[in-house]
Amino acid sequence: MNNRDARQYTGYKISVIKFGGKGIGPNGKNIKNIIKRVNEIGKIDNYGPIVILSAPEGITDLAIRVGISHADPKIPKLDPSCLFSPYIKISEKYMKGSHKDDFLAELKKCKAIVTNTLKLVEPFNFIDRFRARILGYSGEILASSALSHVFCSQGIDSCNIPIDNWPIITDNNFGSASFLRKESSRRLRFLLEPLEQKKVIFMGGFIGITADGIETTYERGGTDRTATDLGILLKECFDAVVYFEKDDMVRSADPKIKGISRKELDKIHHLSYDEAMLAGQFGMRIVNPSAIRDILDSGLDIPLYITDTNNPKRHTVIKKEELDKAGNPIKIVTGKKDCVILEMEKRKRDSLEDYLKFTKRYHDFLELSPYIKNGNSIARFLLLDGEFVRCNEKDIRAFDKDSTLEYGLGAITLVGNKMAKVPGIAGRAHSALEEKEINILDGFVQNPTSRVVIIVNENKLENSLSAIHSKRKY
Repeated sequence: MNNRDARQYTGYKISVIKFGGKGIGPNGKNIKNIIKRVNEIGKIDNYGPIVILSAPEGITDLAIRVGISHADPKIPKLDPSCLFSPYIKISEKYMKGSHKDDFLAELKKCKAIVTNTLKLVEPFNFIDRFRARILGYSGEILASSALSHVFCSQGIDSCNIPIDNWPIITDNNFGSASFLRKESSRRLRFLLEPLEQKKVIFMGGFIGITADGIETTYERGGTDRTATDLGILLKECFDAVVYFEKDDMVRSADPKIKGISRKELDKIHHLSYDEAMLAGQFGMRIVNPSAIRDILDSGLDIPLYITDTNNPKRHTVIKKEELDKAGNPIKIVTGKKDCVILEMEKRKRDSLEDYLKFTKRYHDFLELSPYIKNGNSIARFLLLDGEFVRCNEKDIRAFDKDSTLEYGLGAITLVGNKMAKVPGIAGRAHSALEEKEINILDGFVQNPTSRVVIIVNENKLENSLSAIHSKRKY
């Protein structure tokens, strides 16, 4: 696209709206809510909106089980037909006429692709392009086609983006791909053409393609990245915003934590990118931290709205800079189970860090304070995903055969950019745990970044979060 093409859209608003698997609901139960919400946003936009969909709830996990069953000769093969029954029920309930016929033809095509791809899966090797293709054509790609035909059946001019016109180009790291902005920008025309025709556009999240047209996937939770990456592309032309539709705005802790009543949870109206990323790393399901990292890498500031779909006036705005000039300096208390502490010789740490960041595309780790052991300096890392460590333990240990791994930990953090200006934040958190007789195993405080991390036994995590949250009021 040339500069002249981009300038014709300057000042025009466009929205990207992301719905997760629960947004669609079992067999399309929540589709009427999606129609209502999309129509509401469409009234205030100049173009669009563009709707990004996850696979229906449970389909991705089921597709992985189907793929593994065809890769492992020791277990019975699962029939892939089980992946498509939710879409058939959606077509029966929400589609009519030629739109239903066209979708069923598309479903038949997707089913054939999945079935034929399963035949190509090698023993014990359900990875790379085959995995991406099976997940995409049973999940997000088919979901976007289904919702497009549902909207057309309701008289709403809509379309879905076919894989041949896919605007998200990635590298070939198939299971954890990286967004290639320059290459993707060249395909922006595939969005602009239907937008010019005033269509609502549907597109599957999580899925990308290489420059050669081979399917890839982001990491789990990658639909968030698709939404923000489209926001990055559209920002070249439009005043773009991204909505993440959920069942509530952001709260001061996860409502599912035992010991914290909903009445204790404060509404969080504003977060910075850094605050949202930190909360996401430590278990809060706000926005995938990788999605925000893509925006930061682009140098842009795109407003992200975490919206209560049932009451859109209740929302949290996430932007690059701090917006909330008042209020509690501790915005969020959150934490994760199944964390791991890795100890290794400090002189070998750089190689490990490069492996984590650039080979595995893994960023959810922090460096703890080093110490001296037998005259050697020992580096220590807190890794926030025990499953990742277990899957890659052999490679991680290869950097230092004498390294140690301590599993079964819970990691807690406090979120708030203004905490560094308030004395006694960390002390208040520590005293809350002392009152509950919870032993602190490790942790650190970094004043310049307002970061407080506390490590406990993972079976004490919920009690710890409840205790600290009760002391966060100022």
